[in-house]
Amino acid sequence: MGAPALATPRPGSRISSPFGPRRYYGRPSGGGFHNGIDYEARVGQPILAAADGVVELQGTHFEYGLTVKIRHADRFTTLYAHLSRFAADTAVGGSVRKGQIIGYVGMTGRSTGAHLHFSTIVDEKFVDPAPYLSDAGDRIMKPRALASFRKWQDDVQAAVKAMRDRQRRSPVRDDDWTSRI
Repeated sequence: MGAPALATPRPGSRISSPFGPRRYYGRPSGGGFHNGIDYEARVGQPILAAADGVVELQGTHFEYGLTVKIRHADRFTTLYAHLSRFAADTAVGGSVRKGQIIGYVGMTGRSTGAHLHFSTIVDEKFVDPAPYLSDAGDRIMKPRALASFRKWQDDVQAAVKAMRDRQRRSPVRDDDWTSRI
């Protein structure tokens, strides 16, 4: 797949929200799909580049707030969101090394509290970062297991999309059922 093994961008931080469908209790529409991993952290804590790469984007996004996007391989990028500020030595087009500070935790954009939102993008599609991550940046899953996991992940995403695309039945109007009594 050409994807690098990634080091955790916030070593030692707890994952507060995993990749996948979100559930917001008490909200009929559910919570949508979370396209990354959220790490608990305090404002101002450093964020580390998960692998060597080139900064592709550094700016502000409506939902993500201050954001850094790094291209690591031809088809593989990582995204770091809700930063409070960027590291002084990172800029678009500049190289970064695994473990280099690229920014600092914040709560910019659509954020309910301080955390790092971390996403992996393969072929312009968000994928679960978990199989690529380890504290040391060594690959956790073997290539065959990773390929199997990717197939399962694609199947799950297709099922979620099919459910979203499915038309809902229109509600029954009063005159529909009262005329049959």
